[in-house]
Amino acid sequence: MYHQTNQQMDDLMKEMAREEAFIVVVGEFNHGKTTFVNSLMGEKVLPMGILPTTATINVVGKGERKLEVHYKDATSKAIELENLEEFIGDHPVEDIEMITVQHPDVPFVAPYYMVDTPGLNDLNKTRSDVSYRFIPNADVVFFLLKADQPISGTELSFLEDTLLEEGLSNIVFVMNFAEEIDDEEELEEMIEDLYTKLQTIKGLESPTIIPYDAYEVLFNGNQYYLHRIERIISDFQAKGSKTLRQNRYHSLLERIDQTFALEKQEYLHLTQLKTNEVLDLKTWLSFNEQQMKEVFVQVQSYVAQQVREMKVMADKSIAFHQEEWRSEISHIIDQYTGPSNQFAEKVEKDINRYLARERKYWLERYLPKVNILIEKVRDHVVLELSKVTENEEQIMWQTIDAQSTYASQSYIKTSRPTKMDPTIMAGVLTGGAATVLVSIGTGMIVPLVGLAVYPVLRKRMEDNALKEAKDLLKGQVASSIDRFSLELSGNVSVYIDETMAGIETNIQTYLENHYTMARKKLDETIELGKVETHELSMRLQKNERQTLERLEQIKLSVEYMNSNKLEYNHE
Repeated sequence: MYHQTNQQMDDLMKEMAREEAFIVVVGEFNHGKTTFVNSLMGEKVLPMGILPTTATINVVGKGERKLEVHYKDATSKAIELENLEEFIGDHPVEDIEMITVQHPDVPFVAPYYMVDTPGLNDLNKTRSDVSYRFIPNADVVFFLLKADQPISGTELSFLEDTLLEEGLSNIVFVMNFAEEIDDEEELEEMIEDLYTKLQTIKGLESPTIIPYDAYEVLFNGNQYYLHRIERIISDFQAKGSKTLRQNRYHSLLERIDQTFALEKQEYLHLTQLKTNEVLDLKTWLSFNEQQMKEVFVQVQSYVAQQVREMKVMADKSIAFHQEEWRSEISHIIDQYTGPSNQFAEKVEKDINRYLARERKYWLERYLPKVNILIEKVRDHVVLELSKVTENEEQIMWQTIDAQSTYASQSYIKTSRPTKMDPTIMAGVLTGGAATVLVSIGTGMIVPLVGLAVYPVLRKRMEDNALKEAKDLLKGQVASSIDRFSLELSGNVSVYIDETMAGIETNIQTYLENHYTMARKKLDETIELGKVETHELSMRLQKNERQTLERLEQIKLSVEYMNSNKLEYNHE
């Protein structure tokens, strides 16, 4: 509880403990930011140009000459000045955290550091974002503008929405390229116009504006401009880093107070359990459950229609093969040339062997196609029912979120019914050709020879007896194939019925489980809410006291620093 408030207090404590002070140089590209930083070192160290050249955060400090690249994996390496441009210019820098430059001639000492940032209007958003991310670390800002141009709308937006929003008040507006304006009176008028425009902005009642020409200082050694910047930096150092941040501290404290008030209002609202509203949801759920039953009736009607169509397709396929089967059996009969007394037994076995093979072949070839149709029906039903149940569940919990004061509590979120796997919900196919073959059994397929032919062969054993037996048997082929086809069609029909019945059963079970779980979770929500109401109220009171005590201690620390003007010990 009060997580945001405490997080913001943690951030403020880190800010108060930070020893480094950053003088951040910002501005649109081509406004001379890097030239400005180089002019303070008296040397062209950082690359400059008319195109965007700064792609990283470049931190400049006082010390023996040294250049280092610091990577995001916490590693670093020293580099030579002539190799700096490949790390700092228009090159991939995704792995670089910052580049540090130590130079003996900069007009500030640790813990003060100057930071050169990418241009604010850089078309490369990645580079531009680097500047915005570093602003919260700024203690002093040198905002570079072009002396011959009025401040733009984007610059004003950055000033108000980013710098001042972060509580920054130590802002120096540097009108660069001042030497390009020959008329001193014109320059003074431009400074006065900028001053008038800036002082209307809250937090900038007395803006600091100085003319400067970084190129003139760097390449012609103009000390007039340089000394003005050095005096300003010296004044900031004299105040001390803690004093510089007083406005920032107070701005952060105001933000913390606002967050605390919002969180307090939210948590107080949570103590009002709305049991009646959740009970109303149970009535709504019952009504929706009745609707679901009607949907299931429609599902059954749809499935029945699809089953009929599948059976018709299977019957058409079987009928298509009937003539082929008749022809082949007649051929088997005609091909027999053995002894008359073995005709009946031999042909009967051949015919049954052939039909058993054909039945297996048909099932292996066409039953997978039936299964595909069954799967399509199943998947369609599963998809539609999943949409309905998930949409119903989503509406139900959205209603709880909108009506219940416990919408943000963890026990509500963890109690929500989990989404069921459609494959498990709908069941899988019961099998394939092997399943149907097992269900048929191993008995005689077509017991036609013994009944029709044996009497003929017993009556006469002459040569023409075999011909008569063949003719008699071929006359029974059509009716035998009809019986065979009917048996195959019946087994396929049973397979389709049983498979779809299993799917319907699983769907029905899913729906019942869905509503059982929903009712259970709602009941748990109501009962748990009654207990949680009291416990939440007690925790809120305790948390509020602890948060307020910590906030008061931080405010006292800020006020103490302000009254004593604590400064960083430079010695």
